Amino acid sequence: MTINIEAGSSALDASAKHRQSIEFWDKVEFRVNDEVVSLHDPFVLPAGKENVVTIKVPDLAQLRLGFVGSGNIRLSANPEFGSPIPLVNGIFRCTITPDADQSGRDLIVFYSADVPLPLEVVIEVRSLSSVLFTFQDNSGQPLPVPPNIFELPAGATIKTMVAYLRNTEDEPLANVSGTFYHADRPPRAFKTGSSGRLHLAVQNYNYPEGHLFTVRAVAEFLEGDKVAELHVKVL
Repeated sequence: MTINIEAGSSALDASAKHRQSIEFWDKVEFRVNDEVVSLHDPFVLPAGKENVVTIKVPDLAQLRLGFVGSGNIRLSANPEFGSPIPLVNGIFRCTITPDADQSGRDLIVFYSADVPLPLEVVIEVRSLSSVLFTFQDNSGQPLPVPPNIFELPAGATIKTMVAYLRNTEDEPLANVSGTFYHADRPPRAFKTGSSGRLHLAVQNYNYPEGHLFTVRAVAEFLEGDKVAELHVKVL
């Protein structure tokens, strides 16, 4: 005998609430420090800085912000976490300030009585002291850094290097803009991908043996620049 088991009303209600909540949050526009951000990426918050979070939510009267707080990072908010924040012309606005000289990930939560389920968002707190930027060869091995010299054979017109941007936990830092500087070439703008690695060409423009030059990759953060620099000598 075949027994048919149907989902109860509570299961159906939960599924409907989940679907309604996803549809609602997908329509909301999020900005961090005036830049539009995707819910699929962490909200990057510079440590020790006041970060302005704005949300365009035309269908709500008020919204609350919560902090899960796993213990990895410390945050303060204005208005305070958990406070009902009225929307002005459909805009929710608050500031989140991580303590200085810390880095890590945690969760913040946006919730309202008018939305069945809250929205959890990953935040990534980043300080310049936690950012590492180095040159590597294509095998992933570190290259010498100043005051050491990388030796470029005179017969090698082009040598591909890798600049690796990450934090002190060796987690890659994605979507970071910057510029690569090379002698006798115009600066080249870049943005890191999910791997945090950039392939950059070091070139020998008929330099004579013994010629010394420097290449630099500069990653731009709100709190300042992080520079990877390599001295190159033609042999």
